[in-house]
Amino acid sequence: MASARTVIDRVLTLILVGCAVVLTTVVILRERGSERADPISEAQAVKDWRKLGEEGNRIGPVRAAVEIVEFSDFQCPFCRRSYEVLKQLRELHPERVALIYRHLPLEAVHPMAFAAATAAECAADQGTFEAFHDALFESPQRVSEAEWMMLASEVSVPDSAAFRTCLLSSGPADRVRRDMEAASGLGLRGTPTFVVNGTVLTGHRTLPEWEKVVDKAGSPGS
Repeated sequence: MASARTVIDRVLTLILVGCAVVLTTVVILRERGSERADPISEAQAVKDWRKLGEEGNRIGPVRAAVEIVEFSDFQCPFCRRSYEVLKQLRELHPERVALIYRHLPLEAVHPMAFAAATAAECAADQGTFEAFHDALFESPQRVSEAEWMMLASEVSVPDSAAFRTCLLSSGPADRVRRDMEAASGLGLRGTPTFVVNGTVLTGHRTLPEWEKVVDKAGSPGS
C-alpha cells in the first residue's frame, strides 16, 4: 500500500507541476507575446475607432493628428517601458500626438493592478491623472493604499480625504471595468496594446519605431 501511495503521490506531483508550467507559459505569452512589433500595414483595423477615445484619460491636445489609445496595466513591465518611450514621443510632438490611457489590468499576473487603476481614476477625478499615472509607472514597487495616498500627496492631488473616500467607492472601479470590456470587445488580451488612428498595434516599441508609426498615421490620407 505504501508503494502504491508513493506512486500516486508522484503522479499527482507531476500533474501539478505540469499545470503550473502550462499556467506560467500562458501568463508569459499573454504579457510578452505582443512584444513583437508588427508593421503598421499588417495590423488590424478598428471601425469607429474615435469612440475609443471618448472614454479613458487623455494626455495631450484634443485635436491631435495622431491619437494613441493605449490599453495598459500599471504593473506590467513592458507597459512601463512603453510609458518611458511614449513620454519621449509626446515631448517631441506635443501638438501632434495625444495619448488616451485606458485600463487593462491583468489581475491573474498582477494582483494589485486593478486597484492601482482605480487609484489612478480617483486622481483623474481631481484633475491629476497624468501626474499620478507617471508616478505609478515610475514607482512600480509602491502597490498599497498607503503608498498611493503618499503618491497622491506627492503629485499634489488637491483633496486627500476625497481621494481616500474615492478609493473605497464603486465609480472608479466601474470605469476600469468599462475599459476592460472595451478591450475584450476588440479581442485584446495582452498589454500594452495600442489603437493608433484606428490601427491596432501590440507590444513595446522603441522610439524610432514609434516615430515611423506616427509619420504613417499622421500623413495626409492615412
